[in-house]
Amino acid sequence: MAYREQVDLMYRGGAETVNKAHFTLLYSRAHNIALTSRNIRSGWSKTGIFPFNPRKVFDSMQQAPVNPAPAEIAATVPTQPALSPASLKTPTNTISLAALQSKLQERPENVAHVDPYLQKILNAAKRAFAERELLKDENDAPMQQNNEKKARKHANERKIGNKVMTFEDIVEARKMWERAEADK
Repeated sequence: MAYREQVDLMYRGGAETVNKAHFTLLYSRAHNIALTSRNIRSGWSKTGIFPFNPRKVFDSMQQAPVNPAPAEIAATVPTQPALSPASLKTPTNTISLAALQSKLQERPENVAHVDPYLQKILNAAKRAFAERELLKDENDAPMQQNNEKKARKHANERKIGNKVMTFEDIVEARKMWERAEADK
């Protein structure tokens, strides 16, 4: 909490970001505020570790059952897959669509089969997802080539020369380049 307060104070002062220098300063201040001997002793005594109080330590621990009863084990196993509208998500790829299809086939009320119309919709959606992925892959290659071409073109336009240049040389070359651009 102390660090957050320090950051809030800094933002109220007009800062917009916390860079590395600000972070170390604010963290140091927060560290000095939070880690006092009083706070440390309070934490140790609240847990019962110092001064050592075993009763307090054991009371705060949750006890897990050693061997759960067989009735409890059977109660934790679901009898049917969860397929409620709240747990459903719209499939966005073929894998999630196939998972939805298998859940539909496992439902106890549809023991024989999934409705043929629903099966047609599932098959059409699988095909559409597959075609979309293929088209996306086909479009990615020309897009990357186009972007590389643009990057090469712009890099060559600003190429100044092959010698090692001082700052003054760079400023003069930039002025010459700007004059040449203005003449065009």
